[in-house]
Amino acid sequence: MLVRCHGSLAFCFLLVLLETPGLASEETLMKPKLNILGDQVVIQAGGVFDITCRGLAAMTWTWGIGLAGSRTRILEYPCSDNHLFTCNQLTIFHTEAGDTGYFTCSYKDVADTKDSNGKASVYVYVKDDNQTFVQAYDNIPLVITVFTDTEEILVPCRVTSPDVDVKLQLLHPATFTYASQNWDPRKGFTVMRPSYQFYSSMLQCIAEVNGKIHRSLYLPQRLEIKRGNISIRYNQKRLLMGDTLFLQCVAETTFNGRIKLDWVFNRQDSKTTPRCCEVKRNLYQGSPVYKSYSNLTIWNITMEDKGLYICQENNNTALQANITITVYKKSFLNVRCKRRCIYEVTAGQRMLKIGVRVDAFPRPNVTWFKDGKPLPVNHTFQLDPLNYRLKILEVNVKYAGNYTFALSNTKHGLYKNITVQLIVNEKPKIYEKDTDLKTNNAVFLGSENTLRCTASGLPSPSFMWAWEPCSQTDEFCTERGKRIYLSKETLKSDLPLSNRILSIEEIVLTHGEKTKVGR
Repeated sequence: MLVRCHGSLAFCFLLVLLETPGLASEETLMKPKLNILGDQVVIQAGGVFDITCRGLAAMTWTWGIGLAGSRTRILEYPCSDNHLFTCNQLTIFHTEAGDTGYFTCSYKDVADTKDSNGKASVYVYVKDDNQTFVQAYDNIPLVITVFTDTEEILVPCRVTSPDVDVKLQLLHPATFTYASQNWDPRKGFTVMRPSYQFYSSMLQCIAEVNGKIHRSLYLPQRLEIKRGNISIRYNQKRLLMGDTLFLQCVAETTFNGRIKLDWVFNRQDSKTTPRCCEVKRNLYQGSPVYKSYSNLTIWNITMEDKGLYICQENNNTALQANITITVYKKSFLNVRCKRRCIYEVTAGQRMLKIGVRVDAFPRPNVTWFKDGKPLPVNHTFQLDPLNYRLKILEVNVKYAGNYTFALSNTKHGLYKNITVQLIVNEKPKIYEKDTDLKTNNAVFLGSENTLRCTASGLPSPSFMWAWEPCSQTDEFCTERGKRIYLSKETLKSDLPLSNRILSIEEIVLTHGEKTKVGR
């Protein structure tokens, strides 16, 4: 059963009912048909060529190199013998040699697919005795790019008549060898693994028609496929509106290598600001590394220019690099403490890093102050303006104080200060030479005696006294008694034996950077 399709339906099908029991009906796309039998036809140049395609829906045509322009006419109408079918007639007036090629009729909805059932083709030779080759390169040769891993090379000297006898030769009097060489008037010569002489000179396809020699020139260019190490260099990744962006893309190859680097970015096809950008390319031929460069410059950058920039080899996504550019409307400066604004350490620490977190653009200058005075630069204080950080080596008590980070961007009038406090503690230390505990001076029974202990530290250390009374029968105190901890509270209670603690006093003295406490 045939079903005619109307309008712009996606597909038209011929429904074929399968007779096999248990199988559902199957839809098969009906192939368009041409009014020309066979797979090729030869016509004369300068005449009129008509070809009609018959199908079940709207159809479209593609042919040759597609330059017929005003010389064409296309009519679509219901076929006269069966109105269920659509006929599409293509007419080309004043046919030319360049029209030679495949004429293909296809359903509009499947014109770009690879489904052969939706297409019908015929190869048309437009014979012209004055132009043997479809595309003749008689003055400037066509460059044939041959990569190093390519074994099969096509020399595309197509002809306008299948009967033309064509020969492939070197331009200078020499020959080359090959594994195989095949001629196809629709394609040209296909040469398999030619010898090095093939690349030593220009090639020529030669044909003689009616006593006249026709030739077309070709230049095989051998290119290295080895390529890599692509990268993007930049002047800035973050910019202000109005700045200039400069990006340089670099890729490497070797002898006979050629890399064409293309840029993909937001404003590359801008019609409103066509002079926004400039791309310059050059090649450095070092040994053994060749470097291809592509420099992109964008003046007076706008918010439209932010985003991803891709550099790739001539639409080859396998070799590419990218970078993200950030654009700000105006400058800014913000600063805060990283984790804390108070650092507390112990004297003797080998290194201390004091830093702040800065969010700013452009990058500000930084100056350090300690307790309001400029910080001296020496082996102890190491300044790291890139990371807004200060390193202090061999931390000492005298380094305690308030450290101020003064940030400034004079060009844009931005200024911010932040202060970090450093507290340096010192481990308690008892000064043995100032202690009376080791003296063995005799003390008269019933008299008063004062014991003194001196220590230093930050914060000020606290003292604890303890007494281990000796037995009255132990004249030399050879055995230590039970330890009794002494405090102001014990002064109010009776201690064992006859000794009494009259008082416990504390005196704080400051000597330079040290604080001493005595009891």
